[in-house]
Amino acid sequence: MASVGVELPMADRVLVRKSERRLYLMRGADVLRAYRVALGLNPGGHKERSGDFRTPEGSYRLTRRNARSDFFLSIQVSYPNERDVQHARRNGWQPGGSIMIHGLPNDPRHGPAYYATQDWTDGRIGATNAAMDEIWMMTPDNVRIDIERWRPCPPGPRARPLGRVHFSPQTKVKVNEGISWKPASSFRISWTRASDPAAASRTCR
Repeated sequence: MASVGVELPMADRVLVRKSERRLYLMRGADVLRAYRVALGLNPGGHKERSGDFRTPEGSYRLTRRNARSDFFLSIQVSYPNERDVQHARRNGWQPGGSIMIHGLPNDPRHGPAYYATQDWTDGRIGATNAAMDEIWMMTPDNVRIDIERWRPCPPGPRARPLGRVHFSPQTKVKVNEGISWKPASSFRISWTRASDPAAASRTCR
């Protein structure tokens, strides 16, 4: 949890890049925080129906908050929207629902390494408890969430990181893709360096 007495910046948009498995808290063009997240067991493609284990893609809102869920905090995503409902009806499906950003299960069935490395949700967006704590505090009600379309990383050298990371004495980080990173002084979550080969193997645009 963030330090008592430290004022955290508020995000005006949440961005999820499914192919990177990253959630970004944004304010304008600035990235306030970035976290690794887990997706549904079937991560590729947009959620179309109940039980497909996919995470939705598109623009939604973060609506209802639940501090007493089966997970460490949860915030509901406004899936399905009207387009999702109509698409499911045309195909004779139920669109599904209860899509949330949430922390780890209160009653975990696997060890920490599993939750840290696997897609383990039924279509939701899973984060660590420390990340969820900050997401909860740094997002206002009804904030927009953009979930970018899944783009599988191609094999070989085309899979690449976002760019080089440069640290300055003012704790600002600039990425050569044009995004300014401005961590708050209370920032504790580790950033994945774009120069890390493991990150490069997971990241594509």
